Amino acid sequence: MATVLLVSGVMAAFGTAAREADASAIANLVLNPGFETGDLEGWTYEGPASTLSVSGSDKASGSYAASFWNASAYQFTLTQTLTGLEDGEYVLKAYASGNAGTQDIRLFADGFGGDRLETAIANTGWGNVPQYVVSGIQVTNGTATLGFSADVPAGYWGFFDDVEFYRTGGSTAPVTADEFIKGADISTLQAIEDAGGHYYEDGTEKDLLAILKDHGVNYIRLRLWNDPVEAGGYNDKAHTLEMAKRVKEAGLKLLLDFHYSDFWADPGKQVKPAAWQSLSYDELKQAVYDYTADVLNDLADENAYPDMVQIGNEINPGMLLPDGSVSNYDKLAGLLTSGTTAVRDTTPDGQKAKIMIHLAEGGNNSFFQTFFNAITARGVDFDVIGMSYYPFWHGNLQQLKTNLNDMAARFGKQVVVAETSYGYTLADGDGWGNTFTQTEVNEAGFPATVEGQKTVVETVLNTVAHVPNGLGLGAFYWEPAWIPVPKDGNGHYRAGWKEGEGNAWDNQAMFDFAGNALDSLDAFRFDMASLPAEQPLMAYAPEGITVEANTAVEAATAALPAAVDVLYNEGTIRAAAVVWDSLDEDLLSKVGTFELSGTVEGSEATVSIAVTVSAHRNVLVNPGFEDGNTGWTIEGTSGAAVVKTDSGNAYAGSKALNYYSDGDFVFTLTQTLTDLPNGTYVLKAKVSGGGGDNSVKLFASAAGAVYESGEIVNTGWKVWNDATLTGIEVTDHTASVGLAAEAPAGTWGWVDSFELYREVDLAQWETAKSLTASETTADSIKLAWSGVKEPGNVQGYRVYQDGVRIATVTEAVYTATGLEENTAYTFKIEASNDGEIWTSDGPSATLSTSGEGTEEPGTDTPGTSPGTTTDGTTTPAVPEGTAVLTAADLKGEAQSGTVAVKLPDGATSVQLPASASQLLAGKPLELISGGIVLRLPADVLKELEDKLGAEGVITVQMKPLGEEARKAVLAKLNGQAGTTVALLGDVCDFELTIASADGKSQQSLTQFSVPIGLRFAADQPSATAGIFFLNAAGEPEYVGGKWKSGYYEAELSHFSRYALLDVEKTFADVKTTHWAYGSIRELAAKQVVLGVSADRFEPSRTITRAEFTAMLARALGLAAGDPAASGFADVPASAWYAADVAAAAERGIVSGRGDGSFDPSGAITREEMAVMAAKAAAALLGDGEVKAAEGDEADAAVFADSLRISAWAEASVGQAVRLKLMQGRGSNLFAPQGIVTRAEAAELLSRLLGTGNE
Repeated sequence: MATVLLVSGVMAAFGTAAREADASAIANLVLNPGFETGDLEGWTYEGPASTLSVSGSDKASGSYAASFWNASAYQFTLTQTLTGLEDGEYVLKAYASGNAGTQDIRLFADGFGGDRLETAIANTGWGNVPQYVVSGIQVTNGTATLGFSADVPAGYWGFFDDVEFYRTGGSTAPVTADEFIKGADISTLQAIEDAGGHYYEDGTEKDLLAILKDHGVNYIRLRLWNDPVEAGGYNDKAHTLEMAKRVKEAGLKLLLDFHYSDFWADPGKQVKPAAWQSLSYDELKQAVYDYTADVLNDLADENAYPDMVQIGNEINPGMLLPDGSVSNYDKLAGLLTSGTTAVRDTTPDGQKAKIMIHLAEGGNNSFFQTFFNAITARGVDFDVIGMSYYPFWHGNLQQLKTNLNDMAARFGKQVVVAETSYGYTLADGDGWGNTFTQTEVNEAGFPATVEGQKTVVETVLNTVAHVPNGLGLGAFYWEPAWIPVPKDGNGHYRAGWKEGEGNAWDNQAMFDFAGNALDSLDAFRFDMASLPAEQPLMAYAPEGITVEANTAVEAATAALPAAVDVLYNEGTIRAAAVVWDSLDEDLLSKVGTFELSGTVEGSEATVSIAVTVSAHRNVLVNPGFEDGNTGWTIEGTSGAAVVKTDSGNAYAGSKALNYYSDGDFVFTLTQTLTDLPNGTYVLKAKVSGGGGDNSVKLFASAAGAVYESGEIVNTGWKVWNDATLTGIEVTDHTASVGLAAEAPAGTWGWVDSFELYREVDLAQWETAKSLTASETTADSIKLAWSGVKEPGNVQGYRVYQDGVRIATVTEAVYTATGLEENTAYTFKIEASNDGEIWTSDGPSATLSTSGEGTEEPGTDTPGTSPGTTTDGTTTPAVPEGTAVLTAADLKGEAQSGTVAVKLPDGATSVQLPASASQLLAGKPLELISGGIVLRLPADVLKELEDKLGAEGVITVQMKPLGEEARKAVLAKLNGQAGTTVALLGDVCDFELTIASADGKSQQSLTQFSVPIGLRFAADQPSATAGIFFLNAAGEPEYVGGKWKSGYYEAELSHFSRYALLDVEKTFADVKTTHWAYGSIRELAAKQVVLGVSADRFEPSRTITRAEFTAMLARALGLAAGDPAASGFADVPASAWYAADVAAAAERGIVSGRGDGSFDPSGAITREEMAVMAAKAAAALLGDGEVKAAEGDEADAAVFADSLRISAWAEASVGQAVRLKLMQGRGSNLFAPQGIVTRAEAAELLSRLLGTGNE
């Protein structure tokens, strides 16, 4: 081997700067590839006139793309012929988008000396702009014609962009089956083993490496940190040498991953080792070389030299920052070259060690192109392009496939997935929160099961194996053996992310929490030849649809998408036709959201779509301008407002109204409607723009009254405002509605998707709805239900048995007959106020008929006799599992000053003497059962004593449910769309009864005048966990849950069934990247904010004053006020929000508009929200603390538009800003009259609750 002498100045052996560039960036040979000239320069179009043009819509990058559309069926070609080419292998690429459905569009290359090559383009709709590739183009005649062909139906539209044609590197030998990597990163193994972790296969303990090898693993990856103090020393050189020898002795290959840091290096942090912090750039290069060579020489001495070396880990921002930042690729290349040269200089004679450069975000092709173009141009020496790909973070598998194929073709290098993983469960093995949750499942689409984990690994391996020309090298699974381990003797976590922390990866291991090998390990037995060439794996759920209630089945069916995206086993995603299950009139009459299933044609793959049934019918003509300005009147500055065909700027469809002028302008957009049903109407529209408008408002006039919305504040391109105007009273069947704008020169905006609908009197159910059996026989069940709001308005109820409607009745009782004995049936009730539009969230219950000889309810059963305590007090019978606390016990507890009683094991209830309050000397009593603590205040005990007199007993039940009941509860809770619930402990039934001394008189108490305290033990806090009441229908109601000293605690006003739950509520329109995602997620879990449907939140929709007040009341936990005592004439006692408004008004949080009205349907402005927020903070923190935070109006004066803040709001805005409850909207503007969105409201409430919990 070539030994390297490690002395100062050894860099001279290979030069002190990066090697001279020996390659240049890949040259794209296409003329005008992205149509950025604004025309078709360089291209030849053949087809019908007025079909192909250049526009700024649905582009992949830049300002333009080629756009095509025609009202008739049409065919065309768009080509470019290149001459003077060097003979060799080339690749053709382009981005495309367009209508889903029937199409024949192809990207092709021809005339290059071989047979025409082409790739089918499968468009899936607006905004989906994937890249398509034609590879293996062997030019032998110096020329090639490349381009697109299309044969499409009438009305079809589409786009092409960013065409590339370049010669490939193409010199690397194909990967053989024996070389293909099926690897595992086991860098945490030594820490796990030292902490007592063990691994088992079929019940027998084995060495981990043996288990992995038996399942097909052939390569091991180890990370290396310079001085890992935060990791307890693990993964330093000494540990790595020991582990490397073990890997080699097991007959496995080794990849060594240099992080060049003392701890984790990834896209978020690339921190120099502490020992290198003060080095100059040249000294840093020398240090990289010296350290790399030192480690590798020591490995060579131990016959453990790696087969591949990774220079840097996930170096998207560069490495050893700031010196090696991608802002200076020359310096980064120098540092990389220091490492790669050390590898070449130390490689033993006769051995080949590959060098990998590794980035994260394996689905981000554009960044990979930029990065590797840069380092290739600077001559960095490497063999393999590595990429991290986590399917829940880094895009879909098609994006990975595109990037793998492109990197291999573009640079002629082998490609490898250096990191991937997936969870096999959502459970947590050690109480330390995991990074893989339901959110990640929703993003990736695979189930969190062992089979789902195996499918992900196999599909990643197969995607790499299908890289053209055999350049796919394989994949490594990151930490498949990172199992949870016991805490140390002091209760500290071990073998976690850092010393003293737990394991956030345990549910992504390929071993269960006890170390038993999972079947998913068999994914490493991967053999591409044994798999189908192409097999559908999964269909992606499409965006949901919304239809009006009682839409005809045919019309609703026509609104369903004809095709969905399907993932195939080699990573391809393309559109495939879908056959949906049949809709029926009953489903379409119930307001709410339901899931409709479908089957992908030609496969067994199934998919579902959310269908939302809305009570509202849009009465406007041409609401989305798809018929130009038909139905609308535009008045004002000539040409300032025009309907344009531009699907890139329309909210929906292909047209929208655009406003712009190079001078100051005004305009109104109006539609007048007659023959409207009288009633209260709501007007909505989608509005976006660059901002700077003087005024943009919705307006309406009806029966002589004029209505205006608040100001619509535009904040950027395609940032759509959900403008809303409510309370439009139509009494003469006529109304005029529209939008008015005034703006200075150069201001622009877009308006689309108007709605005008009549508010419908919908039946609604209370949270405490119920459905019970009042009588049961062997062949019938008499049903009785309650909980509908305003039952006097209900015209009918529908009764469903096992999902089938069996009756429509007018009273809240019904007897189901003709049933089988001893059989369970599921019943559900829905209600309607008009007999046409029905609820979908009525009560349900599973009830059983009786069997022959079954004892009827109320039959007396034998019981135990009353007994006598040791102090002579007579007590009723003591049921099994009940602990008895005597007067002497309680006196002793009170005298010791500790009034906390731990129930014996197995006890599920406790009996107390009636005089407990006296015996405890007025102190509260805490009952402890396992991880549950119940605190009975002295006032409650005194109240019970007053009811009983001197004698008798108090029985407190704290009964955990059995395992089967727990499973049933979880099944019920997880049956809601977008909701995943985990139980953090037992579900417990709480009951309080009092009985006379002789046991003849008993009374169950469920309501308390003073709250009772409840605590559930928990290892750590979670933003989405809390204590929930499970009502009669089994539905959870959040009651609180502040985490303190290892417990969640809440106060109860009634007894029933309670549980500590972690609720993950997701909405399809709130992605993890949304700026308010965290706040919406947390508040939705705690039922402070609710979706507009089961799976939609509408974060950009404006929020009314009533809605915000209700949210605020829920957030503060305000007890419901008297609906008739709000003090506002426009808040009727029957309104759903009346109790919340009354509660907030009683506490001085809301005070109404200046005219004494509350204006519940009016949109709340940002300055109004600031005032309410400041008052709410005073309620949470105490007025003194808020005043201390107030400062003065200077906090509001920092905003450029501070002069627009109303005088009555200035101090509150200052308080809200100082308390970090609110901030500006950008461009240093507070936008005081701006309308608040649902997302902004959620963010403020989250911050408010965080302030209150500090």
